[in-house]
Amino acid sequence: MHSHQYISRRFRTMGLWGCLFTALLGGILTGCRTIGLYGQSSRHLNMATQTFFTQDWSRARKGFNTLAAQTKNPTAMTSGLYGLACVDMATAADIPSFLKAFETLSHDPDPAGGARFRNQNPELLIIATDRGIRLVEKKLKDQADQLLRLSQEGKRSAKKIKTQEQTIKHLKHQIQVLERIDRELQEKRNPS
Repeated sequence: MHSHQYISRRFRTMGLWGCLFTALLGGILTGCRTIGLYGQSSRHLNMATQTFFTQDWSRARKGFNTLAAQTKNPTAMTSGLYGLACVDMATAADIPSFLKAFETLSHDPDPAGGARFRNQNPELLIIATDRGIRLVEKKLKDQADQLLRLSQEGKRSAKKIKTQEQTIKHLKHQIQVLERIDRELQEKRNPS
């Protein structure tokens, strides 16, 4: 029984190593890299992405800048440009600055004729566009508040105008009464 357990354990160990060796050999033969799609840059991409998710914008910007500067690695460079645009959109102070950052993504031609940022992390764009949505909502709320204020001012002005019109009407009536009294007094003094 003891030798049976030894053989079984040895077989499992060899099987595990065999699987690992097969995967490694398959990767080498197919040209896949075992250190990641971006090579050394994958560490920068992971760091930049994680700092983006924690909203550490300065570190995310620094990480994506590092990737964008890698002109010899177009995949890393594209990831860096995409990340920088997402950081710019996520940190936009107003709608024009958000749209300027968005244009980086929408007007960036791909020399290959496809969508340059197609394979990038969509979660970055979701977070970034959420900022744009909040900016638009804030602008709409500000405009609604301004219209409400103007409407209230208009109502107050209309009320003031109505009060003044009533005062003018009352004063006109008093003037007419005084003019009538004055005519009557003049008729009594000067009977013709």
